[in-house]
Amino acid sequence: MSNLDIDAAAFISSAAKHLPPSDVWCILYLSLRHFLKSDVAIIDEQSLLTAMKPPVCVIYLYHSYESHRLTECGSFPGKYLTGQSSGQ
Repeated sequence: MSNLDIDAAAFISSAAKHLPPSDVWCILYLSLRHFLKSDVAIIDEQSLLTAMKPPVCVIYLYHSYESHRLTECGSFPGKYLTGQSSGQ
């Protein structure tokens, strides 16, 4: 789990403490559900980290003259979905 995941969970749980329950469950939770592998009873840092889906790594096709092979992101300086070179 990355620091970004931990920081995001901390920020979301802190924001939830300052919102009325109706906003937490009707707005915030509905936005979060896509990123969770299971429902949570309480929106706190530990619950979010436990229920969070693993990050999706962009898998892209790297064409070389010798062969075609699937390479996970970070393995070579290719292009990401944005079309930007990883060196930029």
